Amino acid sequence: MKKKLLFLCLAIAAIEMQSQNAIPNPDFEQWTVNSIENPMYYPFTSNENCYKQGNPSNVNKVTPAFHGQYALELKTLSNNLAFMVNTDSKNGNTSLWTNGMAYTGRPTGVKGRYKYNLAAVDSAIMIVLFRKNKTTIGTYQYKLGGIKTDYTVFDFTFLPALTQDPDSLIFAIASSDYYKNQNGVTGSTLVIDSVSLKGVSSQPAQFNGDYESWEQVQFPPKLNDWNLQNKSSGIDRTSEAKTGQYALKLTTYLGEENNQPRAQAGYLTSGYWDDICGCVQGGSPYTLTKDTLAFWYKYAPVNGDVAQVYLDFKKNNVSCGGINLDLSVSTIYKYQEIPFQLGTVPDHVIIQAISSLWNNKAVSYVGSTLILDNMFFKSSINYSNLKSIEAYPKLSLWFDENAKILNVSPVNVLMARVDIFDISGKKVYSEVNPNSKLNITNLANGIYFVKIKAFNKNYNFKVLKF
Repeated sequence: MKKKLLFLCLAIAAIEMQSQNAIPNPDFEQWTVNSIENPMYYPFTSNENCYKQGNPSNVNKVTPAFHGQYALELKTLSNNLAFMVNTDSKNGNTSLWTNGMAYTGRPTGVKGRYKYNLAAVDSAIMIVLFRKNKTTIGTYQYKLGGIKTDYTVFDFTFLPALTQDPDSLIFAIASSDYYKNQNGVTGSTLVIDSVSLKGVSSQPAQFNGDYESWEQVQFPPKLNDWNLQNKSSGIDRTSEAKTGQYALKLTTYLGEENNQPRAQAGYLTSGYWDDICGCVQGGSPYTLTKDTLAFWYKYAPVNGDVAQVYLDFKKNNVSCGGINLDLSVSTIYKYQEIPFQLGTVPDHVIIQAISSLWNNKAVSYVGSTLILDNMFFKSSINYSNLKSIEAYPKLSLWFDENAKILNVSPVNVLMARVDIFDISGKKVYSEVNPNSKLNITNLANGIYFVKIKAFNKNYNFKVLKF
């Protein structure tokens, strides 16, 4: 069986074909890696949510402090209250909190200094939780509110008092009252400093109640150009790529629903969730009625799980057609196509992918993994004698059957130079005054950029070889 080769050819400086813009970051090569500062010993903060949403951090060190150099500021942003806690927050469900910082003292309360900016509509909350032998032995929750423009004392006593020494402590603060409004009130701001436990001779080693100690935390890579909308759990970058450096990995993870543990699919979309219609909107401009979406995938399901890739076509923000495809197990990269023919001309298309079916909520589905790479609409390419979009003169590229020779047409074209670059920008092939047959036997499968100088012009092609 002959080896199949597929070319994606693009004259970069020319007008782009319509469907080439319909898939953002189609090779999944572009990711952003950033880091932020968190209070030392409190790795679980809302800063990660802010990062996923493209917003600034809302847990920050600020001045002036009541004591020392820094105080802690937590500020509710739109649909994103600020919080910090030294264990997995479990969406505020304290009954699911575990671990914490080691501590064996038996304090009588907690005190400190704070500022706040709202009188009645909102309040910050503080939670102090003690555990022993993996069992909660005391949970205390307090509100910090009012208009406090200067540092103000708070002093709370634990009631009922602890009856035994704990072995661990969990400490949490949020800028808004999560139990009253999970999104908080935009703008609610708490500044807090000099927090300590009462009635004990020493503070926990990792309490950091004066907020002088901060650490850099590097977030996982964030996929560029797709609308993650804070749903990036289960979305990862992998070097297990078909071509290029990276591919996309969607993993079904353990989340929760109605305070119960549930499997949550790794979910990718080029659209966004609209609360008004209760549906996905957005996507990319697209006006073809007949086409084929193609991609490569690997899938490792758990418990007989099924992955899906699906398309939703919109006309004036109303669905005018859709199609989905179930993906079965494949331990090696498998080429897959989704052909479609619509009865209505759309104006947008939304591409979505999930690592598990939506109704597969049992925890037994956790761990299903879908890897995607090289996604494209077939309308954006031709399969032989591919031509640049330049009107004149025209050049074509094509391979011979054995994938050893890259041919340039017309065969009598006088080329001054040919340079080929890999995805990282490294030049991997160069020839001056070449003939029309370029020997690229030694080039591995992957994405390449071919630059040809002829007719005193530069022709630029993007090539995907597999």
